Amino acid sequence: MRAFSPVLEKTCFSQPHRKIVFKIVIFLVLLIGLIIVGEIIYFHQILSNNVSSETSELIVVFAGGAKRTETGYALANSGYAPCLVISPADQEALKVYDRKHRRPSTVRCIVEDKARTTFENAVYTRKIIAEHGFKSVLLVTSSYHLPRSYFLLKVLLLGNNVKIRAFGVTGGTGKNDLRSWRGKKIIYNEMVKLWGSTGELLIYKIRGCLPEENPKQIAFLKYMKSLFLFFH
Repeated sequence: MRAFSPVLEKTCFSQPHRKIVFKIVIFLVLLIGLIIVGEIIYFHQILSNNVSSETSELIVVFAGGAKRTETGYALANSGYAPCLVISPADQEALKVYDRKHRRPSTVRCIVEDKARTTFENAVYTRKIIAEHGFKSVLLVTSSYHLPRSYFLLKVLLLGNNVKIRAFGVTGGTGKNDLRSWRGKKIIYNEMVKLWGSTGELLIYKIRGCLPEENPKQIAFLKYMKSLFLFFH
């Protein structure tokens, strides 16, 4: 009876496994590469589109700076939509905004005061849209923030026959600054954050609810941000 060498046996059995692992790694690298290329094309397309000038039933502002809120009110006051949501903003904040931006009585404000992340902006906006039966929405946020915001809201509203238009707010870190080195870093950060927001979306779909803890305060996520994001 022929004796097998343990070393030879290990080599014979591990060689096919190495090939399989190598093929899997190559496939994953190519897949990730294709996804990243697709993301770059998507960001370029959204950022290159002209600002919408059509009216809608609802203006939604994903809050994150005075310029976004100011623009949302200006659009509502100009007749772009009869209803306005600032996500998030409680009653007291809305009173301050109303006085500052002189909201007319013809424009109705709907309260959304729970969102803690961009993904949650989209979740609570979807609930408002469904509750009130809106069929057209004008999404207002900073230009650099628009690709991620639009993607999340679009995915959450799939199958609801709701038309989403986009209005990118320029100025400060807006569209006109995105060709600079600082602007490129901002876009890179948004592309990375889109992966994080997509992770939030997947977890939400699996669990069927939002987490009790603020995602921004989770230690692991803070660590991942420190690894992959540029900080100004």
